[in-house]
Amino acid sequence: ETRAAMARWIAAREAGGPMIAYALRAPGGALAGGCEVRLVEPRVANVSYWTYAGFRGGGLARRALSLLCRATFAAAPELERIEAHVDRDNWPSRRTAENAGFTEAGTVDDEGQAGGTITRVRYVLRPGASRVEVSPATAAERPALEAMMQLYVHDFSEQFPVARAGHERFDLGDDGRFQPYPLDAWWREADHIPLLIRADGRLAGFALVDARSHAGEAVDRDMAEFFIARKFRRGGVGRAAAHAIFRRWPGTWEAAVARRNRPALAFWRQAVATCPGAVPIAELDRDDDRWNGWILRFRTVA
Repeated sequence: ETRAAMARWIAAREAGGPMIAYALRAPGGALAGGCEVRLVEPRVANVSYWTYAGFRGGGLARRALSLLCRATFAAAPELERIEAHVDRDNWPSRRTAENAGFTEAGTVDDEGQAGGTITRVRYVLRPGASRVEVSPATAAERPALEAMMQLYVHDFSEQFPVARAGHERFDLGDDGRFQPYPLDAWWREADHIPLLIRADGRLAGFALVDARSHAGEAVDRDMAEFFIARKFRRGGVGRAAAHAIFRRWPGTWEAAVARRNRPALAFWRQAVATCPGAVPIAELDRDDDRWNGWILRFRTVA
C-alpha cells in the first residue's frame, strides 16, 4: 500500500499535479514523514501532513507545513486559501495547523476511505497570514512591555470618560502619559509570567499571566492582561496567541472580562471554544467585591 501510494505521488509530480507530495526529512537526512498539497478548486488547495512517531513533538511538522504553504502560495499566487481538514480528536495535528498560522473555520464532511463521510475540523490559511509566537519577556524587554502598556491603558480609557476617584490611571498626566502599570511582580513572583507576542517576528502585543482567581475558586492560571496592537487585530493573531499560551501552561484557567469591556467577551468565548483540548468549566456573571463582569473558567491540555 505504501509503495502504491508513493508511485501515485511520483506520477502526480511528474504530471505537474493536481497533487504533489514531499518527503519530510529530519536534520541528518532521516526520513521523518511527509506532506502533500492538492488543488481541489481553481483557487483552493488542501494540505495533509504526517510524521513518524520517533520524530513527533519537536516542531518538525509545523516547520514543514509552513514551508510547504509558503512555497505553494509563491508558486500559485492565484490561490485564495489553503485548507487542512483534521480529525476532531487529533489534537497534535490541530495544534500543528494552528502553529503554522491556520485558523479554525468550522467543520467539513470528507469522503471516508471505506465509504460514507467523516466530519473533520476545517482549518484555513490565507496569503499573508501571520505566524504567531509567544515568549516570556526578559528584564531587558520590560521597557517594550511598559511602552505597549501605555497603548493598552489608552484603549481602556475611553470606557472611563468621566473623571472620578479611583479612575485616575485612565487619565493622562501632565507629561502626556498614563500612570505606570505596577509590573514589578511579573519579574519577581514565580507564578507571574510576562509574555511578548510577535507576528512574523514583529512585536504585536503582550500578555500578563498570574494565578489569581477572580471567582475565588481553585485556579492554576489567570489571564490578567492581554493586548494586541490595532494593526494586528481581526486577523487571527490574538486567538493564535491565546491558544499558544493556554497550551504552554495547561491546567485550570480563568479569563475575566470587565463589564465595561463587553466587546472582549465575544473574543474570549471564541478563543476558548476553538482552542484544541480546551474544556469549558463555567461562565460566571459576577458583581461583588472580587469582580464586576464575566469570568470564563476552563481547563486546557498541553
